[in-house]
Amino acid sequence: MLRKAMFHPLLDWQAKHWQQRQQWTLLDTDFHQGQYFFSICNAWRRDPLRPNRLNVMALVEEAPSASDIKDLLRHFDAFNGNEQEWLTPWWDLSLGVHRLPFEKGHIQLTLAVGPREKMIRQIKGQANHVWLYLWDCKQDPFIWKALAKLCEFSAQVVVDADTTIDLDLAKTDGFVKLESNTSYQLLNYQAHWLQKNQPSTIKKNCSVLGSGLAGAGVARALAERGWRVNVFDSGSASAKGASGVPVGLLTPHVSADDNDFSRLSRAGIRQTLAWAHQLLKDDEWLVEGVLENRIEGKTRQTGFPRWHSKAGWIKPKNFIDALLNHPYITLQLNASIEHIQKNNAGGWELISNKDQVIAQSPHLVIACGPASVPIIQTADPDFFLPHTPIRGQISWGKMTENISAHGPVYPVSGHCSFIPQISYQGQVQWFAGSTFDRYNISAGVLPDDRLKNIQHLLQLIPSLSHAMDESFAPSLKGWAGVRCSLPDRMPAVGSVDPERLNGLYVLTGLGSSRLLKYWSINQFAYLVDLFY
Repeated sequence: MLRKAMFHPLLDWQAKHWQQRQQWTLLDTDFHQGQYFFSICNAWRRDPLRPNRLNVMALVEEAPSASDIKDLLRHFDAFNGNEQEWLTPWWDLSLGVHRLPFEKGHIQLTLAVGPREKMIRQIKGQANHVWLYLWDCKQDPFIWKALAKLCEFSAQVVVDADTTIDLDLAKTDGFVKLESNTSYQLLNYQAHWLQKNQPSTIKKNCSVLGSGLAGAGVARALAERGWRVNVFDSGSASAKGASGVPVGLLTPHVSADDNDFSRLSRAGIRQTLAWAHQLLKDDEWLVEGVLENRIEGKTRQTGFPRWHSKAGWIKPKNFIDALLNHPYITLQLNASIEHIQKNNAGGWELISNKDQVIAQSPHLVIACGPASVPIIQTADPDFFLPHTPIRGQISWGKMTENISAHGPVYPVSGHCSFIPQISYQGQVQWFAGSTFDRYNISAGVLPDDRLKNIQHLLQLIPSLSHAMDESFAPSLKGWAGVRCSLPDRMPAVGSVDPERLNGLYVLTGLGSSRLLKYWSINQFAYLVDLFY
């Protein structure tokens, strides 16, 4: 049985008003198992005049499972043949706010999991339409103040018949009654202190310095919101820095207290898998599980070996190129940026080593790894971020029958990592690494690090000693890069100085200690939210 939210009374009205708009934003105060969300998405997919971007903010006490979503999708023929994309993100949605992309980013669900009265005050957005369902307004009399922060001027608010509201109290916060019947009441947000149809003063043009995972991620997040983005990189191709690693593992970090880093790692993997499913080819990623093991004496944690079912490998360069492949994104390579400076118009200029202005825009995001701090210091010499450049080197060789016979068929992570059966440079290869070096931060491949990777690999998977030994090291191929990490291992994201350096943002510190990439669009979306 589908609840009545499936048959939203103003679904047709909504579809008429979103047509030919750049984006449309909804707030569903009772997601339940997603009935209203999928009704809206079903209408969006069928409408040739639909908005380019559909944003849905939703509250739910407990997130539905993939099985629940699968059962629900059977009611909508518009999803036939495309069910897997819609099922991918529904795992481990713990308490907190999660962003789930669909339809190559054209639909984004912001799902706030937890007590509804609390979570409605933790989300951010400007809704065109609100569905207020089964809300105890007597218990929460300040709900209208919370809604006012989430509505744009003239937003429609549909209140179900089972929700009793105080119209005088609602009017105090700008909500006036339009109509009512036995099924619902319709209110409109007409706060007199807001200017009707106030045009946006934000110039949707941004420059991004760096074309690695951070730069490509924020560029895509902006482009999906209608921004024109110019990405600059000093390299001859995208991902010439640490993000250019041939292959990387996607495994969640597990901690006894489920700390912020653990939650961020899960959110990053969920986002990566959802986008990879939409953008990448089959030989560019694979998620069939990773075994995490630890060498005795290298960790204080217990519970190893540990199997991660929602984990696997990805080719970051392919992923980055797919993210940058958007009509609103322009990539400019071989761009030698010497310094940045604020211009008289209040925007930002990128200055070359020949003292020429390469570009200027009202917003600038610095996302170039270890080089982020020095470039920001050209505009603000006092800027400080306790970042640490970390050099890592991976090694690889050809998959032989002997290695296949004595090694696992699945990836293994731990003190180092092992990724078998990867098609790369015309051969099927195995990869191992990475080293961890805070002192030598050159990007060249070092013979000693080839040996370290073999030694660590044989410690991690002793059975491979029947197929290789340290004498293999000189024959291995290698890649090295320098990533950036902060003391708490969390990314640095946000405005550099909103008062003195308005329009300048930083996104760095996505590095980690293993052959691993966390690509969290949650962080990029948070950065984009700061622009509004």
